[in-house]
Amino acid sequence: MRIDGAGLRVLTREECLAMLATAEVGRIGVSTRALPLIFPVCFAMDNDQIVISTQHGTTLDTSTRDTVVAFEADGPSSHSSVGWSVQSTGIARHVTDPIERDRLAALPLPSWSLNSPARFVTITTDQLSGRLAADTDVIRSMP
Repeated sequence: MRIDGAGLRVLTREECLAMLATAEVGRIGVSTRALPLIFPVCFAMDNDQIVISTQHGTTLDTSTRDTVVAFEADGPSSHSSVGWSVQSTGIARHVTDPIERDRLAALPLPSWSLNSPARFVTITTDQLSGRLAADTDVIRSMP
């Protein structure tokens, strides 16, 4: 078990992916007109890729076309003193293949829009890091 300088447990890649699989809402950071923007998004995991949906013509749609983005999700537990945060940097790609679109449509991915059908965006998890914050007794008891 590795502890960082702030006393937080450093999560492995596998633990980061497992934590992301438990969350439903995250934040995506994009660059639009040379300015950073952060959007809350519903998401789902597809193996080691993050999947979001967006609507055609939105800022999020135009900012996620084969570009580097940042993504973050966290999950403070209301049942214990454990909280976690996972950050990723990867490439956002619009899904155009109809077979892949149909497969992603089966994911438990709620849409925040009732307008046109969702456009799916996958985000690679090339750089992935995470931290776990807990009472020291909880951290010490973890493998």
